[in-house]
Amino acid sequence: MFAVDPDPYGPPFVPHATNDHWLISAGPSCTVLINPDDLLVRRAHPDVLRRVGCCGPSGIDGPNLVCGCGAEIATEVADCWTGQVIRLEPAAVMRPS
Repeated sequence: MFAVDPDPYGPPFVPHATNDHWLISAGPSCTVLINPDDLLVRRAHPDVLRRVGCCGPSGIDGPNLVCGCGAEIATEVADCWTGQVIRLEPAAVMRPS
């Protein structure tokens, strides 16, 4: 099972239209959300700053999971203050027909 989040998620963050002190996500829209247990292969991003978090990766620093070829494919969100989800990058994955 999966869901699709129509809203932007993740970096870059841009100033809010009515308040320059607030930042909002301008990241990709329509990310496919899956349960972390449904991800068969998990390869951490080589940039450790992408996996920052208290109890797990927060997911706010961009894609933190890569394919075997090194392409960024997903963002794992699994910190203690977040829900646990894998957000597949829309430009990196295709749904089979």
